[in-house]
Amino acid sequence: MLRNIATVLSVTVEELLDGECTVQIQAVSKETQPALRFIGKRYNGNESIYIKWKLWKDNHWFSILENLNIRYANSYIGAKRIVSGRLEYWIGMLFLPDADVPEGFEYIDIDKINLANFQLKGTAHKITSFETHNLCLDELDKNGMIRFEDHWCFECYDDKSIDYIGTDKSMTIDYKISIL
Repeated sequence: MLRNIATVLSVTVEELLDGECTVQIQAVSKETQPALRFIGKRYNGNESIYIKWKLWKDNHWFSILENLNIRYANSYIGAKRIVSGRLEYWIGMLFLPDADVPEGFEYIDIDKINLANFQLKGTAHKITSFETHNLCLDELDKNGMIRFEDHWCFECYDDKSIDYIGTDKSMTIDYKISIL
């Protein structure tokens, strides 16, 4: 019976019994992302990111971006990097470099970069943690990849409802780290 419950909840029996869901790396791959324009909104690391995602949902900001015809991918992105020693966090979507920026949004052009892509499975509050970031950094070493320090990391979500970020809901995302 526990196996059936765990299957329905998309967790392991151990996670069900212990109440703690660990993040699992399902796959690791290398990819090259072409030069793109990131359109969204920029936040500093001192603000609650969970509240910012809720604002995106409540204000239908992703719907505005979805109406642009030159999207690069259908993912809803949380992008982070270190600038002058401080965390900068963006929420938005990736577009081709010549995309027009709607009023009320910001953009940053990102040069062609190499990325390590981690397919992650776990609970939303764990999958978006620094522990998970460090888990992926350890996996970079194991796979002979070198991180491009203070460069981009991307959380790629398939579901724009995003109301589960910071919750115990089980989810799968792609987490990408810039590599040399």
